[in-house]
Amino acid sequence: MKKWFQYFVLFFIIGSIFSIICRSFEESAPYRNWLYLFNYLASFVFTIEYGLRIAAAPVQYAQYKNPWIARLHYIFSFYGLIDFVAILPFVGIYIYKETPHIHLVVLAYILIIFKLIRYSRSFQMIGTVLKTVKEELITSYTACGIMLGFSGILMYYIERNAQPQAFENIGDGFWWAIVAFTPWNTVIYIP
Repeated sequence: MKKWFQYFVLFFIIGSIFSIICRSFEESAPYRNWLYLFNYLASFVFTIEYGLRIAAAPVQYAQYKNPWIARLHYIFSFYGLIDFVAILPFVGIYIYKETPHIHLVVLAYILIIFKLIRYSRSFQMIGTVLKTVKEELITSYTACGIMLGFSGILMYYIERNAQPQAFENIGDGFWWAIVAFTPWNTVIYIP
């Protein structure tokens, strides 16, 4: 893809994220229609980009002899799904218009941040590193899950009679285990 088109789309990705952030501030009330219009335009650009990527999928995935298989491969790939989610607000506005479900469509704007992954070498490097250590991560997450599950269940059965308000069910035991074993509950005292 040409560099200018990448920068063009990147401008709308960053601008859309910035617009979403600005709309949350009360001071932006007089400009909300402009911010909304920018997001609408960005979604239009993302829709065109999505269509072009579907059309170009047989070139990108040349290993598939059938062009429709290549297009389906793109549509269901990670980037294809992210690109689809990025156009949901644009499409959803026509479907829902003035219904109370429009806030669900607007939440899809948040996922636009994942479009940055395609354009950032740093994110691509992180992805490569995560693929390299995938087995080790699975092992460590499994060990943590077993430890948290065991501790939560054990704590529920030990403390449910002594503290019935704090340990009403095993879910409360899981919550205790997560809070007890994660560092966000640690207070560091620096003299």
